Amino acid sequence: MEHIAILSHKSILEKILAGQKTIESRFSRLKSLPYGQIRAGDHIFFKLSGGLILGEADAIRVEEFEDLTPDQITEVARRYEKELAISSDFLARKLESKFATLIFLTEVKECIPWNYKQDGRSGWIVLPPGIKLPNSDIETAPELDFRSIGLLH
Repeated sequence: MEHIAILSHKSILEKILAGQKTIESRFSRLKSLPYGQIRAGDHIFFKLSGGLILGEADAIRVEEFEDLTPDQITEVARRYEKELAISSDFLARKLESKFATLIFLTEVKECIPWNYKQDGRSGWIVLPPGIKLPNSDIETAPELDFRSIGLLH
C-alpha cells in the first residue's frame, strides 16, 4: 500500500532525507490515519503542507499504541528520542494523545518533485490500491531543484 505523509515543517523533511529522523510518528487524541492502516513494506511519500512531494521511504516496521497515558508517551519519546529527532516542545504538544503510530523508515530518498491534490486537510493520505503514480491527478514538476527550496545545501 502507498501513503502520503503531510509534513508541517520543511525541517522535518530535511531531517528525514538526511537520515537524522528515522522514525515518522503520528500521535493523536482520536484514532486517525495512519493508525491501523500502515504495515511494514508499505511505501510512503513525504509532502510539505501546501507544497510538493519531495521524498519517499519504505516502512520497515510499525508500532502502534492505544489508550496512552502521559507517562507512556514520555517513555516512548525517551526510548526513541534520537530516531524521532524530537523538538524541545514535542512532549508538551503530545501529552494528551491517546493513540500513536511509529513508522520505522528505510530506503529514504529524494524523489522527483510532484504534487498531489488532496481533498480536505488530513495529515495522512492512504492512496487507493492500484493507483499509478504519477497519473492525471498529479502534476509533475521535474524542473524544481531541491537547492532552490532550501532542502539540500
